[in-house]
Amino acid sequence: MLTHPTTASFTHWSESDRVELYGLTYNRLDFTGLGTLYVTSYGWPFLPALHPEAWYSNRFFAKNGYRLPGASGTVYRLASATPRVPIKLLIKFSRLGQAVPLDVSPGMKKYVSAQTLSEARFLGPFEEFGMVEELREAFFGPAHLRIFTKRPLAIYVPAEEFDPWQTGRSAGVFDWMQTDQRAAGVDLDIRRDYILIYNWIHGWNAQECLERGLLDEVEFHTLVPRAMAELEAKGFRMLDIKPLHLILRRSERTGRLVRRYGQLAYALIDYELLERTPAYRKFLR
Repeated sequence: MLTHPTTASFTHWSESDRVELYGLTYNRLDFTGLGTLYVTSYGWPFLPALHPEAWYSNRFFAKNGYRLPGASGTVYRLASATPRVPIKLLIKFSRLGQAVPLDVSPGMKKYVSAQTLSEARFLGPFEEFGMVEELREAFFGPAHLRIFTKRPLAIYVPAEEFDPWQTGRSAGVFDWMQTDQRAAGVDLDIRRDYILIYNWIHGWNAQECLERGLLDEVEFHTLVPRAMAELEAKGFRMLDIKPLHLILRRSERTGRLVRRYGQLAYALIDYELLERTPAYRKFLR
């Protein structure tokens, strides 16, 4: 049961339940016995579909959703169970505090140093949303260049508590992360799950497009380096970027993959290892 009504618009929500973390504003909703939901302005129009009762209770997301087979973490695609709110959701359990099992392909090793790999960590949930929003705003780098992403809708913190061994978290890694998180006003609990909710992006990843014959070998092998270069131009890098993280869409009119300015249009997904480049960090300072 929701402890207060949700008839207000996003901007007129109770100030005592509005929080700003990593530059992104949330409306906080507490549910009796079910935990807390932090909703962004992107998610507010879809609020009925984000209520825990609509997708989380009785593990509805696992029983009725589709667990993504190529994902290294726990990720589900789920169509809204609320008929008047037609949206497909991406349900992703945060891996903050867990060891990063990075396996860099031979072709990528020249871009990633051993020190970078050793220092890699999964972003906290609010930190990840903040990074994605910075990337969406695109205020760094070439003005004409935009990196398309999923929209960050909400972060859900269920009421259940677990021992660290059940969540796979390392107390040392988690405590080390807390220093940065608390500086941004976030106090995370090692015993709680943090579930990120994004909108689902329709299309196929680059690997699927290659297998379907929609993408030739030449463009397939140039797509990841191009995405890396464009991401760096906007001030970011992603340590595990790969064809599975680049979503392409086919035109309903022509049946061919959509292009912009003569190049394949793609959306970037999976942001838990997204980080700022030194040039962007210097710009922010």
